[in-house]
Amino acid sequence: MWKTTRWLAKGAKIVLLLIFTFLLLEYGMRAVKAWTYDGCLYIGAPSINSRLDRKYGWMSPKSFRVYKNTACYGTGPLTYNEQGFRAPPPAEATNAYPIICILGDSTMQGYQIPDGGYLPHMLQHELEKTYRKPYVLPLAVGGYGTTQEWMLFEDFGRPLHPTILIWHWCGNDPQNNDYIAERCFGPSNNNERPRPYLEDGGIVIRHPYPLHICDRFDEMMSIRLVNGFLLKWTARPASELPPHLENGWKVADELIARVAGEVDHKIGLVGVGEDRAISMFRAHGFQVAEYSYPKSCTCLPKDSHPNTEGHRLILQALMPVLRTELKSLDASAPHN
Repeated sequence: MWKTTRWLAKGAKIVLLLIFTFLLLEYGMRAVKAWTYDGCLYIGAPSINSRLDRKYGWMSPKSFRVYKNTACYGTGPLTYNEQGFRAPPPAEATNAYPIICILGDSTMQGYQIPDGGYLPHMLQHELEKTYRKPYVLPLAVGGYGTTQEWMLFEDFGRPLHPTILIWHWCGNDPQNNDYIAERCFGPSNNNERPRPYLEDGGIVIRHPYPLHICDRFDEMMSIRLVNGFLLKWTARPASELPPHLENGWKVADELIARVAGEVDHKIGLVGVGEDRAISMFRAHGFQVAEYSYPKSCTCLPKDSHPNTEGHRLILQALMPVLRTELKSLDASAPHN
């Protein structure tokens, strides 16, 4: 009996030590990532920029404010409203004109850049020079594909009856739209998180992890690190990717067509050289603004996203097309 008790005590100590080691690793990784990448010390969640969400896969944090300090992206507060978007409170959209809704992923979320330094905030400031009460709503979360962007539009954008919709295209969107393309060929794209996909006309949540315990546990950085290695180890040859990538394009085309039927004035914001995406948007009645920025406007080699100057160049490419759309609306608008 005494020996059994002793072994149980030793076993309990080992279990507690393992738990302590796991938690130390987990929170240490959170702190290191937040400090080195985001320029702040934060351990409250595995990601400072998003949270697990049962419907959308993940979402920006709601009613959240953090102070960021990086040499490349700038210094200052970064704020999300109660819906989880980098916009004024939703109530301020009441009687606003124009209402500009922006769909996109990490570039339009701008999670690296403090308030005021990225395109949606710059656009808000630009519109305030002409209009009494404009409202710019960026429905954008890092890592999103076309399906998630469409879901955000249906839930948050369409109810506002936006004056103009701007849809920012990212080159990895087709891969984000197909489960097999992500799971077996590009494991970094799905963030090792569950994602909704459009399949056979309906939304299906699929889990990408080789090691799956439960969503909350899988969300932890240490587990995502393990799954990242496993996904790379089980990746298929790139030669098998094209048919799955084509399905991703098909999904994008279908959802862009759905939104096109709901919004009269719409602009595709697409990088120079993305000819297939440009043709797709134009085929569905979108005006297209093509943009580019040099590598000096990114934070390479650390991060390929545009910095504030890069966002300013994107805005410069957007404004002539946007002004043309607004000019055609202003004569009949009741709140100009």
